Amino acid sequence: IAEFYGTVYGKSPILVNAAQSPFPSRLIQDLLFLHQIGILPQATYKYLQASVPDLIPEQVWVGFEYTDPVLKNFILCPETGRICVVDVDGLAENQLLGLGVAKACVRWLGPYQSLFFSSLENQGAPDIQKYFSFIELCFLAKWMKRAFLEHDWKVIDPTLFERFRHPR
Repeated sequence: IAEFYGTVYGKSPILVNAAQSPFPSRLIQDLLFLHQIGILPQATYKYLQASVPDLIPEQVWVGFEYTDPVLKNFILCPETGRICVVDVDGLAENQLLGLGVAKACVRWLGPYQSLFFSSLENQGAPDIQKYFSFIELCFLAKWMKRAFLEHDWKVIDPTLFERFRHPR
């Protein structure tokens, strides 16, 4: 899977000034939305609001991202030994690199995260690990907002934000 992401991330990535990108302001808007609708309690929201400036890196990688990394979308091709993806609608451009990986970490990749990043680095992919906490928070805020708007109640879990009160 790291080989797959390395290939996707290798297609014309661009390093941009984070402050001039839309990602910090989207994160702030999504967190405010989650607070206003009651998903983020006051204490958590205030802490996240205060933490965001420290999480924003100087630069971020933008490019192609695979946004639907559920295990059923990955198939091992026996002929090549490589991973194939069956849901190509999950491939999006001009995205903050790492959003798909953050989703995979929440769902199933978490225990293998360090191995994944080592393998991704070996693929020569852009280094997103050094600011992965920012990526994870961007993903969680966007994901929870979408889940609320789509009435996907099983996804909404405000406790996922608690770990940002005690960063790794």
